Amino acid sequence: MWILALEAILALSLFIFVIWWTLPRKKKETSEQLDHKDKEQQ
Repeated sequence: MWILALEAILALSLFIFVIWWTLPRKKKETSEQLDHKDKEQQ
């Protein structure tokens, strides 16, 4: 019976990992990109 619980936990973990991996990333602006934008505005 414990093997079924282990398999269920592994399947759920894999499912959650795949969902997390495929979510779109948040875009963070690096300092280089910010510096480049500042130069364009001047």
